[in-house]
This record gives sequence, structure tokens and C-alpha cells, in this order.
Amino acid sequence: MDDIEAEKAQAKKGPDCGFVEIYKALHKPDADDLRDALARPEISSAVIARVLGKQGHKVQSQTVARHRRGECSCVRV
Repeated sequence: MDDIEAEKAQAKKGPDCGFVEIYKALHKPDADDLRDALARPEISSAVIARVLGKQGHKVQSQTVARHRRGECSCVRV
């Protein structure tokens, strides 16, 4: 278990993922809406990625899903 916890802690270090870069670029009301959407499991990562794509942001649903699961190297938003 110690090795698993150490790996988990190590995985959180690194540059922000592509999703957080988009989040940081949004104006506050849009960023708040995006954070709310992430917290709602009935809104799929694919839907979030498509809406962001329509707004000119390049992100894949896998990137959104990985961020939602906390498996990327950045901090949570």
C-alpha cells in the first residue's frame, strides 16, 4: 500500500493538463459553469469536450475524463 500511495502522490506532480489550461483561460462565469459541469456525473466528458470544442478549445473527451478521475498530473479544479 505504501508503494501505491507513493505512486499516487508522484502522479500529481507535473505541468497542468490540457483541460486545466482551458479552464484557466475562461472568464469566471464560464469557469464556474465548467466546474459545475464536471461535478455532475450525468454530464459526460464527451459532452463537455464537444461544447468546449464548439467554443474553439481543443480538448479530447479522454483528457476531460482523466482530469475528472484525478489521473492527470495537475491539481484539481
